[in-house]
Amino acid sequence: MRLSTQFRAHATAAAFFLLAPAPASAALEEAPCDTVSVSAVLIKDNGWWGHLGGEAGCRRGALWGRIEYLDHEFRFQMGSTEITAYLQDPSAPDERHICGWGEIVGQPGRVRFRVRVQDKGRRGTEDSAGIVINPGPDGRPYIVTFRHPVSATHGGGNVQLHPAEGPRAGGFFRPQEEAACGGLPPP
Repeated sequence: MRLSTQFRAHATAAAFFLLAPAPASAALEEAPCDTVSVSAVLIKDNGWWGHLGGEAGCRRGALWGRIEYLDHEFRFQMGSTEITAYLQDPSAPDERHICGWGEIVGQPGRVRFRVRVQDKGRRGTEDSAGIVINPGPDGRPYIVTFRHPVSATHGGGNVQLHPAEGPRAGGFFRPQEEAACGGLPPP
């Protein structure tokens, strides 16, 4: 699998933790048939960073997307191979959860991932992102928690919600969050 190693990257604050998966949220539902793009540098508490980039959502009534993550501390790269869920919390209409399958370059087998992004409308100042990958490169869950950018020093980051092609596509995907996200917790 060939993945790009360059992203239009800007900084996004994030903490780094290795945790066991928690139960998924029951409040999420099918998102509108729109798309979201993300380009961010996720800064971890220990000063290391990772690049998160891609687009996902609903196009023509079907799930669609490509997510990539490059970690500079552990030197691994994950690329999505399938999007299995595109969800939103009704109380946070500017937030999306993207779940799916991916591959880590040089590691056998597939991994589950879950990305959480939020578009606050101001490029690089209020947008947020986070990612969970299981198993991570060391076999344990890998989590970069959901936070907003730290400062202009790191350049910000950008999450952009793109308008829906129409109303919900008549149930293009009726996810059971637990199954579609493999039980991964939101970052």
